[in-house]
Amino acid sequence: MLGSLGNQLAVSSQMLNNLLTWAANQREGMVADIQKMAPDIIVKEVLAVFEPIAQKKNIGIAYNPYHATMLMADESQYRIIVQNLLSNAIKFTPEGGRINIYFTHAFGLVKIHISDSGVGIAKEKLSKLFNSFGTAITSYGTGKEKGTGIGLMIVKEFTDQNKGTVTVESEEGTGTTFSVSFPAAE
Repeated sequence: MLGSLGNQLAVSSQMLNNLLTWAANQREGMVADIQKMAPDIIVKEVLAVFEPIAQKKNIGIAYNPYHATMLMADESQYRIIVQNLLSNAIKFTPEGGRINIYFTHAFGLVKIHISDSGVGIAKEKLSKLFNSFGTAITSYGTGKEKGTGIGLMIVKEFTDQNKGTVTVESEEGTGTTFSVSFPAAE
């Protein structure tokens, strides 16, 4: 019970830190400190915190670090991007579902893909994902967790600051895949 409480506290603390980092970024106009980094190390650290939460919902997470080559990004912002996308995948995937995390590398870009077998996103909400929050895209996760969309706005902003792109493919009732690309390190 204490372990579970500790994990929940760690996740809540990370999410609060994400919001504070984003708020400071908005206020102070923070600039990304883009450096050569190993994306697989960050993903492993994030998984260590989020896997117990996924296990509570009996969600399997498959992680394939193949193609996780060095890329150029701000390490803190990259971590926040992965945390937000994995948190959403867990939130919107029903019990017994599956999440896949993998990388691709092509055309000078390294992409991380976070794919889930969750509830999917309605077509009318897809166009609003990265520029709205609140009632325009508010929805509840499969465990009645409330989503406001602010996490996806943070993902978009930090991706842009790191000279990357974020895309989403989703179908209601089937699942969602977020793909975030960053320049490959030379």
